[in-house]
Amino acid sequence: MKARGIPSRLVKWVDAFCSERTASVVVNGYTSEQQALVQAGLPQGSPLSPVAFLFFNADLVQRRISNKSGSIAFVDDYSAWVTGPTAESNRDGIQSIIDDALEWERRSGATFEVDKTSVIHFTRLAERDSDSPFTIRGNDVEPKENVKLLGVIMDQALRFKEHIAGVAAKGLTAAMCSTLPQSVAFLKSQGITHVIGVNSDAENEEIRSRLRQGGIDYTVLVVADLTSPTVGQLRQAYDAFRRHKTGTLVWCGYGHGRTGTAVSAIQILSETGRGSGYKFTDEDFNKNHVETETQLKTLRALQNLALGNKIDSKSTL
Repeated sequence: MKARGIPSRLVKWVDAFCSERTASVVVNGYTSEQQALVQAGLPQGSPLSPVAFLFFNADLVQRRISNKSGSIAFVDDYSAWVTGPTAESNRDGIQSIIDDALEWERRSGATFEVDKTSVIHFTRLAERDSDSPFTIRGNDVEPKENVKLLGVIMDQALRFKEHIAGVAAKGLTAAMCSTLPQSVAFLKSQGITHVIGVNSDAENEEIRSRLRQGGIDYTVLVVADLTSPTVGQLRQAYDAFRRHKTGTLVWCGYGHGRTGTAVSAIQILSETGRGSGYKFTDEDFNKNHVETETQLKTLRALQNLALGNKIDSKSTL
């Protein structure tokens, strides 16, 4: 603070504010004895703390933002970037950011958590991408396909599909919850006796309880937006379908291929169970609106296992 021109009297006052702090615990009206906090840090809830923290991490964050590099921070969420023609050409710049952060960590006493540290290369061209990991304190950190920055999920191509899907799914779930009595009545009128929920909000307790109160069985498969169910989850979906062959609805919210993946898996295992020998192709899967390569790989693996093991009513994957 002093180096940034803050008057000495104010610096001393902040020093006193942060020094020799004590704490006690209150539980059911009982207050423990006060104990000294060896490393008190900044007190949460104080209006001064956010301002003081800006000075605390200023040496880390403060750098000129240009068309080649820059950094931003919100409280303890720090992000820095470099630009270049390819991911590999940016490697030295990214490593420099990591080294600077570790040096600031050593000087300040702060701690970076490696498992919360992410690297992503923003590009829409595969030939400019790289999956080479970076090393932080002996741990390999591999580039990710998407990261969350202050609540926004950013993908490599900056199309924000996953973020939109997540927000839409939450909105759809909220809409469903508000119209559940009518929805349940409609499902029953259509002969639906069983719903397979294959989405990020499948565990919503209100949906589960309303369906069951209406006499509709509910199978929960929690699958994140824009991802694929696992082989085990697809087998679980098939086992549930087998118990309700004439009245099953697959509900995937804001689909993104999850509906098609679940339906394709049921078709694969049904055909295998009948012993037809039919082998589904990627074209078949695409007709079911399977959308991602990960989903296709999962279905191929499921089919290979099913055909190899001649799955019947008692076999498992």
